Amino acid sequence: MSAAMHVIDVAHGNCAVAADDGWALMVDAAPSAAVIEAVAHLELDRLDAVVISHRDYDHAGGLVPLLARKQLEIGAVQGVDQQVEEAVPDADVVVILGQDRVGA
Repeated sequence: MSAAMHVIDVAHGNCAVAADDGWALMVDAAPSAAVIEAVAHLELDRLDAVVISHRDYDHAGGLVPLLARKQLEIGAVQGVDQQVEEAVPDADVVVILGQDRVGA
C-alpha cells in the first residue's frame, strides 16, 4: 500500500484513516458500521494510533467497536475522556488511559 488518506462516509460524524506500508492512523471514530467496514476493506490488522478530536459521541462513539475487534491491534488511543464512558456504559471492553477510564 502506498501512502493514502481515506475519509470514511459515516453520515453524521467523522472518521479518516491515513495509512502507508507499516503504519496506519485513524482520526475520529464515528459510531457507524462504515468505520469497521473501512478497516476490513483496507485490510488493516493494526492501527498505530486512534486520535479522537473531541468527546462528542459522533466523533468518539465508534471507538468501542474498534476496541472490541480482537483481530485489530490498536497501539494507542489519544484524546478520549470520561464522557465516552457515559455515552456507552454497557460495553464489554474497558480501557484505562492514564487516569481516564473509557467504558467500552
